[in-house]
Amino acid sequence: MDWMGRVIETITGQDLGTHLTENVLGPLGMTDTTFSLTPQARERLMSLHERTDGGGVAPRGLDWPDTPEFFAGGHGLYSTARDYGRFLRAILRGGELDGARVLSAETVDLAFSDQLNGLPLPDLIPTQAPWLIHDVVALPFRQTWGFGFQLMLEDIPEMRGEGSGFWSGILNTHFWIDRRCGVAGALLTQLVPMFDEAMLETLGAFEMTIYARR
Repeated sequence: MDWMGRVIETITGQDLGTHLTENVLGPLGMTDTTFSLTPQARERLMSLHERTDGGGVAPRGLDWPDTPEFFAGGHGLYSTARDYGRFLRAILRGGELDGARVLSAETVDLAFSDQLNGLPLPDLIPTQAPWLIHDVVALPFRQTWGFGFQLMLEDIPEMRGEGSGFWSGILNTHFWIDRRCGVAGALLTQLVPMFDEAMLETLGAFEMTIYARR
């Protein structure tokens, strides 16, 4: 995904930040989403925390750059829950929100289609940096990849259904988009290591509550 950002820059002749602002962020009204921090935005950053041995959390210092070394296709944007919710709604609606179309419906369909031709995903991905991420243990349900989203190939009882797209961020941020049920959700934190057990339990409870109230 990081290299895909470079491909976009080469094709369009624009840096990725400018291209996203003009073609995605601006049209969707995502005014708080950017690669580069202003002093005012920096004052609003959520503090990074880490899980302690006793199960609590403690602040962990990290110097977020005002401007990244390069604009990556797979990470680096600062955003808010409100902005990201607008992005999720646009994808849920097939690439359009409030009259602004940022993706064709056909492109969105491809993003939610199996692009691995049934190739199985690994059950376990061991960590190489325990302070940053735990071992990644796959859910016991068939999954695959589309263009940009990891996909469920079967229903999870009382939760997201077959065809749902989802992904997670390194600081225990999670989202899913269930087009069949018309549901999307996100859990946004600033906590390491990734795949924190308590956060995964919170995500599961959050998701089940939403589906129980549909």
